[in-house]
Amino acid sequence: MPHQNPINIGIIGAGTIGSFLIRELKNDPAFKLVAVADVDTAICMKVLTDNGYPKSLHLPLEKFPENTDVFIEAASGKVAPIVAKFALERGKTAIIASIGGLDDIDIYRKIATKTGGRLILPSGAISGLDALKAIPSASITEVALKTTKPASTLSDAKYFTEKGINPRDLTAPVCVFSGVAREAAKEFPKSINVAAALSHATIGLDRTKVEIWADPSGDRNIHEIRVVSGHGTLETRTSNVPFEENPKTSRLAAYSILATIRNLTGTVIVGT
Repeated sequence: MPHQNPINIGIIGAGTIGSFLIRELKNDPAFKLVAVADVDTAICMKVLTDNGYPKSLHLPLEKFPENTDVFIEAASGKVAPIVAKFALERGKTAIIASIGGLDDIDIYRKIATKTGGRLILPSGAISGLDALKAIPSASITEVALKTTKPASTLSDAKYFTEKGINPRDLTAPVCVFSGVAREAAKEFPKSINVAAALSHATIGLDRTKVEIWADPSGDRNIHEIRVVSGHGTLETRTSNVPFEENPKTSRLAAYSILATIRNLTGTVIVGT
């Protein structure tokens, strides 16, 4: 239902996605920014002042105003479960960008059922999630994801440090992980939001197959999905342009979160 009064939003994380959301929503009368949290006070203050907000909006999560309607996590996988529980326990809405940080979704479902809160997980950097949600999970026999990223954006992954490999020394694309989504989340915590979203929409973290490739000459974040079910086969390929200031993040992921927020007040919603 559309809101007559602005929705009060609080954002956790003032980095690439958080600052993008603040910029995009500052002139939207449907929303009112009431708080922003970030461990880096200087960055948070700069983002606020650059967008015409008072520095007083910089607050720790536990000090967010009681009238905060929607808590938007745009920080990290470690922060995601904290924000989700904090919002849901108060009967509020949590929109989580770092989906890979959430493990057992049933934990959050139980909290939300008791309090009336809502947990919303945006589609992020992939296409086709609307169709996948429509397929009964019992009919799905295979879910596979192949993610290919510029090698330089994976340089801090455990795979490279443990094997003593410098991603910049690669001369050809190499598969750096093959397994299931739950394992991928441990090895590549900063690159697994797509796998997590796909898993939660279909057959879970332990049955979703994942391959992660590092491409030394790549300049896009590419996600290829294959889902086989009794209703047919769905295959998608999304080639995303990364943010210039943070190549680890796809622009589509940020715009997906923005669209999710705006759907809260939408009178016509397509594709959900």
